[in-house]
Amino acid sequence: MVKNFTLTAIFFSWSLLLLGQISVDEIPGVSEYLLEKSIGWQLEESDLTEMRIRDDYISSHTGARHIYINQQYGGIDVYNAIITLTLRPNGDVLTAFSRFVPELEQKIVGHDPVIAPIDAVLASFEAVGLDAEPSEFTTVQSRADGIVYSAERYSSTEIPVIMIYQPLSDGTVELAY
Repeated sequence: MVKNFTLTAIFFSWSLLLLGQISVDEIPGVSEYLLEKSIGWQLEESDLTEMRIRDDYISSHTGARHIYINQQYGGIDVYNAIITLTLRPNGDVLTAFSRFVPELEQKIVGHDPVIAPIDAVLASFEAVGLDAEPSEFTTVQSRADGIVYSAERYSSTEIPVIMIYQPLSDGTVELAY
């Protein structure tokens, strides 16, 4: 389970680098709609204070707008905590689903990752049957939200490792890579 999550988190992190930041407030009516729906979704107002749009596109077939909003804490995404909205061409909400973590702030159990970024990379490599040593990786960039490695033997592109909050089966949420 941990191995699969580590690999998933690293691939998820790569996708984060490719997507631009769009504010929820820039889409008319969305913030107000989410606040109205928060009671039914058992979310506190504080659960909606930090979020970012991770994808926003209009279907060429239906004209519907699909918006995927990721919950955040301290500017860091919560893994798989997504609100999905589908808007009709006139802007009315057609469907809305939430996987946000209710009472997120109370469920955070630590503000430091449980493993080092290089250990997350090595675990993900091991999960797919690759043996690697830390010495085979070069740090390209250190950032507040993670680190970027280079390992020519394994990848022709850089390997970003980004922090993410991971909800656990016991209901707590911890910081991971």
